[in-house]
Amino acid sequence: WLDDDPYPRAEVLDWDDEPPGADIADRVAEVRTVLRQVLATASELGLPVAPATVELAEDATLASYQASAVAPFGPADLHSLLVEPGPDRRLARLEAMLHEEAGYLAQRLALASDALETDRPDAPDDDPGDPGGGEDRG
Repeated sequence: WLDDDPYPRAEVLDWDDEPPGADIADRVAEVRTVLRQVLATASELGLPVAPATVELAEDATLASYQASAVAPFGPADLHSLLVEPGPDRRLARLEAMLHEEAGYLAQRLALASDALETDRPDAPDDDPGDPGGGEDRG
């Protein structure tokens, strides 16, 4: 860090990514699929997320950064993705995080669906113990 005059300053160096491995195209395709599922589910829950139709670059390194940027994670999780040394490890970590998020969102969606079913007014003849079919015959 340099002197804070008039604001915090630092000297920075470029950090080159490790070269992608041979199976990187498969990894990008899997991340794209899971990312879209997560974004669609999050959107269904009303969460503010990127569109589920997001396109990723052909370049695997750039795609790994793009997918990380639009994934519905907080700053600490995004930082953990950005410090990965290359696209293979970044995409592997992102894929694991997305699968975990997909499970979490699926549970939230199930709870929301259950809540909607519980809040639904009962049909008049839903109570088999009521011979009047739920009607007030008083």
